[in-house]
Amino acid sequence: PYFVTIILGGYYAFRSETEGVVLDNFHAPGYDVFKVFLAMHLICYLPAAFMVMRYSVIKLCLDKISEDLPSKEHTVLSLGMIVVRTLNIFS
Repeated sequence: PYFVTIILGGYYAFRSETEGVVLDNFHAPGYDVFKVFLAMHLICYLPAAFMVMRYSVIKLCLDKISEDLPSKEHTVLSLGMIVVRTLNIFS
């Protein structure tokens, strides 16, 4: 509910004055540093979020701990989850 409120508030406040890619809305010179830090944050955050997702899915579906799986099975499941998430197959 909180994020929906923020999203709708931003949409109704700015409407067509914004670009589709949020970072394109920031044009001042100081925002280049902001864009770099945001990119670094995402590069560091996404792998951590993926590890939690992988652990949870394997625990729920296979009732096993992901670290205890054989290397080949662990790799295949990890790559499969990356493909599913990247292609947005289930969302």
